Amino acid sequence: MNTKITLKKRILSVLLTLILVLSMVPLSAFAAGNAAAVTAGGKTTEFATYDLAVAYANQQESCTLKLLENIVSPQYEDTDSIPFITGNVTLDLNGKEIDAVDVGAVSYDEETDETVKGASGTLTVTGDGSVDYLTVNHGTLTLNGGTVEELSANSFAAAVGITGGTVKKLSLSSSGDEKITAAVSGGSVQVLNLDDAAVSFTGGNHGLKTGNWAINSGTLNISGGSYSTLNFLVVGGNICLSGGEFGYISTDPKMASSEYKKPILGSILGDNCAFYGTDGSIVNADALTLENVRIITNHEHTYKDGKCTTCGASCNHKGKVNYSDGVCETCGTQLEAEVKYENGTSSYFDSFISAIDSVPHGMKDAVTVYLLKDFYRIDDDLYLANNNKINLNLNAKVLSGNGKIVVENGSSLTLAGGDIDKSLTVEAAGGDVTIEDTCSNIGNISVTSADSAVSIKGGNAERLSLAFTDTKSLKNVKLSGGKFKYISFNGSGTVAVTDMLEAGYAFKDNKGTLSGKAGSLMSYGVLWPANTYFAEFEVVKCDHGEANDRLGSCNFCGKIYKAKITDKNGAVRYTDELQETDFADGNTVVLFSDISDRIIPKGDCTIDLNGHSVSLISFIVQDGTLTLKGYGTVISFILGYQDIASTLAIEPTTSSDKTITIKNLSVNNTVDTKLTCGNFKYIEVKKAYFSVNDLLADGYSFYNETWGQLYYAGNATSIRGEYHIENTIIHLPREQAENINAAADLHAITIR
Repeated sequence: MNTKITLKKRILSVLLTLILVLSMVPLSAFAAGNAAAVTAGGKTTEFATYDLAVAYANQQESCTLKLLENIVSPQYEDTDSIPFITGNVTLDLNGKEIDAVDVGAVSYDEETDETVKGASGTLTVTGDGSVDYLTVNHGTLTLNGGTVEELSANSFAAAVGITGGTVKKLSLSSSGDEKITAAVSGGSVQVLNLDDAAVSFTGGNHGLKTGNWAINSGTLNISGGSYSTLNFLVVGGNICLSGGEFGYISTDPKMASSEYKKPILGSILGDNCAFYGTDGSIVNADALTLENVRIITNHEHTYKDGKCTTCGASCNHKGKVNYSDGVCETCGTQLEAEVKYENGTSSYFDSFISAIDSVPHGMKDAVTVYLLKDFYRIDDDLYLANNNKINLNLNAKVLSGNGKIVVENGSSLTLAGGDIDKSLTVEAAGGDVTIEDTCSNIGNISVTSADSAVSIKGGNAERLSLAFTDTKSLKNVKLSGGKFKYISFNGSGTVAVTDMLEAGYAFKDNKGTLSGKAGSLMSYGVLWPANTYFAEFEVVKCDHGEANDRLGSCNFCGKIYKAKITDKNGAVRYTDELQETDFADGNTVVLFSDISDRIIPKGDCTIDLNGHSVSLISFIVQDGTLTLKGYGTVISFILGYQDIASTLAIEPTTSSDKTITIKNLSVNNTVDTKLTCGNFKYIEVKKAYFSVNDLLADGYSFYNETWGQLYYAGNATSIRGEYHIENTIIHLPREQAENINAAADLHAITIR
């Protein structure tokens, strides 16, 4: 043994262990070079690195983390290494700089390509100093001091409060069902980027001459504060001004782009609000830009053409519109549409086109547009292409015109509650279209893209036209109602028009062109030339009056059944959900599919396997008889139980290669079972003084398929092998029979 080498290794091991322990322990003893100090419960501990300080702070009930030097975070290889703040922490910048602070933990799932939420955090920022990137993944942030280059919340639910300090750029963007809110009562926000979040300003000094406030979606409320320069870039969302002082305010993007809207300042004023100049006089807000103004409440508007004649504020019409005629009761303006958002906010428009255009691009939630004026005409094509979900409530009105509503680029349109004139066309050109059954007339429906999902639930259509005939594309069209004067296909070859039917629905041929009789249902799955005259078709709920026993499906809607049930009186019914009571009362059950569940008959019945398999049949009925017929497989069969004697009968088939196979037969009690056919791999008889041979009818014997000869089981109570039953009586000498019994490798039994 080399003791010198062993000793060196021991010394090295001790040193490495010491280094590891010291790296994990708070380094309060090392005064110089520490990055941060954490004060909790009256005790202050210093740490060599910021991440160690955060890890310690997260474990405290509440604490203050004070920076002792400027912090530059390393390049983390994965999110597990990032020092997320998940405790209740106050960050004292202490005049230092830090490049990144994260509130609330997140991780990245590479398989789903999604960000996953971890523990939330609560952070309060105080003191002088700066943060390059302050990110609220989820949790709560209060900013009382310091300068933040960019403060963002865009992953999960977050609440941001700004009472002091400076934020050079504030970015808020809700994701999915998570809601992000911000309340600014002090400090300074220089640039705002708002996407589907809610932010309110009640105080502070804000705005920057070189920056723009981008309002893409969401809600911005300003009721106080001072603003040197506000230059809004409005794409969507809701802005309400009810207070504040403005050195410069504008909604003019000053750039040529159809993306940006130009709402007049009077249209974003709150109720009873007006702009006042430095001399105390009212400034007309019928403009895109104003300078040196403040907002004062309690102004009484006098309206003409929807605007206050004194201050230029636009009537918001809220709660004052008569839905029957679309006229605002306050200002008398004839309105054409209302846009209502999921958060309950709404806007009114005197132009239907303007209402549609006002919906922000890429809204995650559906937006409902109410039609307020009857017989609005769309003579120029209207394109919905901004990846939006629009529910158009026709509000018992009629939408007409010679143009088209084209739904494309991932957008969706749902029509409900009114009429579309037969001259107007709704085209699904890459977007989704749904027609609810509350529509009486639905004009022309054109499906020009196989990627569009189209659902028609009712209404009278002038024409339904499609650009394809293949089954895969047609199944993107779901018809569960409606009458169609014409159905046409621009594709070539043949078409199964029934491919478009929603499950459980059928086509009623009112003209009788294809069914041969007016009012008859059309057969499911029949191929027709694509240029066939499909006229006067109606989609109805199928009554499943006829079925194809070979396919196990309805002749008219293609509904797949599990079984056909015929009672002892000959009455027939079809079912897609079998009950235990179906296997009783002398019923005959013909299976149309494999049964993975167990079957427990409640009385005498017949089961026609019809080429299918059953996992388990447990027949325990006193003096009851279960008959198997057809061909197929039963994995396990339990017959009788204790004093309950039950009988199994198997009907022979006309084809020798189509037989019934029972892989495992467990006989607990039987008296009258006398088998004449069937294949068995294992039989076990559990009743005393009863052998496997006692299951055979007179004149029938087991035949060992492996050995190619008859098999005599004698008094055996179980056998295993490949066997069937021959209807041949062979009397073997006792010695020969015993030899056969001893020599046979009993793996299965077949009975015929």
